[in-house]
Amino acid sequence: SMVTDVYWQVFRMSQSVFALVLCLLVMLWKAWYKATSAGGNLQLDSFIPALFLLLIASLAFTVITFRRKMTAKFLEDRMAGEELWVEVFAWLAENGRKLYC
Repeated sequence: SMVTDVYWQVFRMSQSVFALVLCLLVMLWKAWYKATSAGGNLQLDSFIPALFLLLIASLAFTVITFRRKMTAKFLEDRMAGEELWVEVFAWLAENGRKLYC
């Protein structure tokens, strides 16, 4: 059913966001561990992959947010068009025989 699909999509989305957060934490920890185990200072070069991942994730979420608004508008326009078509079809079904007589 539709509700089950929504729950499944929410579960999958939360699973993906959790995996993204874990991936970021591992990348940041690896950069920190690499710098401290070598006895050196933290360098910005070690954090570049994590920063790129943050940039790409934020850009993706922004695009998805705008796409959802556009998709909702398209669906509303489609429903309005289908409603008009159903009204025309209902009129034809009711008055079609009178046109031939």
